[in-house]
Amino acid sequence: MKSFKTLFITCLLLCPLSLWPGELRDKGKYAVYSYPDVIVDSPEGALKRSGFYTVELRQNENNSEVYVMQDANTFVLENPGNAQGKLMTRNNHTANFSFSGSLQVVIKRKDGKSMQGSVVYPKQKGYDYFVEGKSLVINLSSWAYLYVEVPDLQKEPLFVFADPWETDVPDKSASEVLNPGMDIKALKSAIENTDKEVVYFEEGVYDFGPEIGKDYQGFQIPLRSDKKYYLPGGAVVIGSFYSKGGVSGHKLYGRGVVTACGKGRLGSDKAIPYNLYFAGAGKKNVVEGIHFNNPAHFCVLSRGELKTQYVKMFGWYHQTDGWGAGDDSVLKDCFIKVNDDFIKIYRDNMAVKNVILYKQINGAGIQLGWGSYGAASHCTVEDLYVVKDDEKTPGVTSNTAVINLVNNEGSLIENIHFKNIYLENRVQRLLGLSGRGGELNDLFFENVYVQKGTYSNENYIATRDNTRFSNLRFKNLYYGKKKITTETDMGLNQYLLRDKKSIKQRDYRMTDVVFE
Repeated sequence: MKSFKTLFITCLLLCPLSLWPGELRDKGKYAVYSYPDVIVDSPEGALKRSGFYTVELRQNENNSEVYVMQDANTFVLENPGNAQGKLMTRNNHTANFSFSGSLQVVIKRKDGKSMQGSVVYPKQKGYDYFVEGKSLVINLSSWAYLYVEVPDLQKEPLFVFADPWETDVPDKSASEVLNPGMDIKALKSAIENTDKEVVYFEEGVYDFGPEIGKDYQGFQIPLRSDKKYYLPGGAVVIGSFYSKGGVSGHKLYGRGVVTACGKGRLGSDKAIPYNLYFAGAGKKNVVEGIHFNNPAHFCVLSRGELKTQYVKMFGWYHQTDGWGAGDDSVLKDCFIKVNDDFIKIYRDNMAVKNVILYKQINGAGIQLGWGSYGAASHCTVEDLYVVKDDEKTPGVTSNTAVINLVNNEGSLIENIHFKNIYLENRVQRLLGLSGRGGELNDLFFENVYVQKGTYSNENYIATRDNTRFSNLRFKNLYYGKKKITTETDMGLNQYLLRDKKSIKQRDYRMTDVVFE
């Protein structure tokens, strides 16, 4: 054994470097997923193969096509005369695959036009890409979530979700794995009563049909403590997953899709429940890898501890939020494009890291509170990338800021650290904080980079009804290449003018805004 080890090391030392990739390195692998050409096609929404883009992978002289999924702007469809809705994108186009090693992503337009002038976001990550003929080629050596902006197709954005290779795929033939089948009624009963550790959804479309009732329970698949629920790429659940209070240790994961597309809005007995994933006040629950699409309210909401990673969240409606969770929760390595608030920092010891946001016309990127909701402390937001904003006209409401607080009513919010925040495109404003009788203390903004020309509205801090804001620190805040060192340079209005007209000056309590 010793001599073999020595020989092996010697060979490594003597072999020319040119031989190493072929002999010693993992050449890599990838997985692509199959879906019907038309998944959902109804007046309320469509989910189908993209009519605008093709995506192909190149790796080790192998080529494979990636299914590009297109979902329609149901907000505009529902409100055809809505002027604000017309400022939004018309469709989302998403290409999802998993891989290891290195590969090339080759993107083409179906109309045959060139991809020249396309931009790959986040810019800060410095992805290597180029135009080859009429194709856009992106080189990837690790997982990546990308927004591809095509000059004359900005209303038809393309998103490439290159996931890491899956390492926790259950063996569907193993004794501890339940395959519940495709019949919805039988499936729900089987899941509710099984003693098996893992539930494995086969590839295919799980459609609940019209069997609902106005309690909205018919669309919900139950989650139980210490169970795993696996949705492979190619599986689509038109419904939702939920757990009651106290359910802990469950994991919903895979590369599949959970959607409410085509099921209308709440108030109808044919509507999907509010949330595509909901967990009560349990502990150590996990959501990983899933693509959540078009709920009425939240994509992912938990009242307890939740770890969320490699998740994609999309929604069109004004009320559709992205992610909210309880104390000690983590949101990491995710992408969100919704039309209300993206991330709720409402509880203690929450951590957000490496998340990409595409803002639409309504809602905040990070919301610290709304009225009586929100009382967070000791939270971190790190490596946040805002790649786009389908902004309204100037003068919009406060909750369209990237970082936002709306009238915290008597609550205490303190010790929130924002680090490495990149606004890579024009947004409505970076900061919009408005208090009403509460306290906001010790907010630290470190390494914030705002692309020049980004703001369309003033940043502001507004206090009233004896609200106390103190110790708001900015370290390395840049507007373009200019370091911001004063409130004026930041475009910061400490008090809303409309509030000054109706509330006496003595009601304001603002102590310090510090620039470093």
